[in-house]
Amino acid sequence: MVLYDPKPEQVIASAARRGLILSEPEAALLIELGRGTFDGCARVASDPAENLPVRYPRSGGRRPSPEENSLNAWAWRCDIQGADDGVLAGRTVVLKDIVPVAGQPMSAGSAILEGHVPSFDATVTSRILDQGGRIIGIAATEDMCLSGASVSAVTGYVRNPRDASRSAGGSSSGVAALIGSGAADVGIGADQGGSIRIPSSLSGIFGMKPTYGLIPYTGCASIDPSLDHLGPMAGTVEDLARLLQAVAGFDDGLDPVPTWATSTIWPTSLTHTSRDFGLACYGKASITRGCPNHRSMKLFGQVQKPWFNSGRRCKRLMFRCTGGQWIFMDHCCCRERLNT
Repeated sequence: MVLYDPKPEQVIASAARRGLILSEPEAALLIELGRGTFDGCARVASDPAENLPVRYPRSGGRRPSPEENSLNAWAWRCDIQGADDGVLAGRTVVLKDIVPVAGQPMSAGSAILEGHVPSFDATVTSRILDQGGRIIGIAATEDMCLSGASVSAVTGYVRNPRDASRSAGGSSSGVAALIGSGAADVGIGADQGGSIRIPSSLSGIFGMKPTYGLIPYTGCASIDPSLDHLGPMAGTVEDLARLLQAVAGFDDGLDPVPTWATSTIWPTSLTHTSRDFGLACYGKASITRGCPNHRSMKLFGQVQKPWFNSGRRCKRLMFRCTGGQWIFMDHCCCRERLNT
């Protein structure tokens, strides 16, 4: 691994190009402060890498054509078919551009990582394929996931699938736009400060920031381990539940975050239609638009009519499948109007 070891005059010149003036002692101090980071990177690079298994055949993929990328939501196209059956059988899946897929580029939306190609599948990638999902591409994301406005990705602005003149939200902008436009059924986003919930709300789809540690973050590009959450995004409640069931749970300690979910958390039968699902909002709503006032719990009727961009986001949401089993979901964004 080659690491940059700058000289003071190089640091001074670099600062000058950005309109900053540094003295030679100041440049030397900056170099000394940065040397610890360089040494840490070198130590990590010297350790033998333990790659996760790659079990499903795939090609190297391709760049999206302009004709298929009118929203600028694709970062890369591929076609990886998973198992013959499972809870995701028949569903097409896109992954945020921080989730490793062996043999496919991963840039985290930044020019810094352009050309990086992972050699392994992340835990969530393997689980999606094991459950019959078909991964059809990598979705654009904001530069290093540090924007909520769909304007900073190295591939350009991501357009809203409902109105191309508007923002798709971020940072999981590409996933939201592709699902909202019908180009994919479900996707994996990441949320540290709203990066699933914001684009889900703005793009008219379902998105969920799950309980911390519920979904393994293993292998994915991190902002900070104390904040990192992967989460499902989908066009329907049922598909959201299917994707969550596919990817949640302990991964034998590969993820350093303590994962409390050790078994299937969703009902095993997910063969009903959206009319078989019930929702309840529990606790005070963090965004009240579209959420009627309620004391401790407000029960809603069957999911029937879409209500795009409702901005409904509750601190806790309960989800019920046929059979009466209630499941809690934290920090959900809903796009459906639910008749009381």
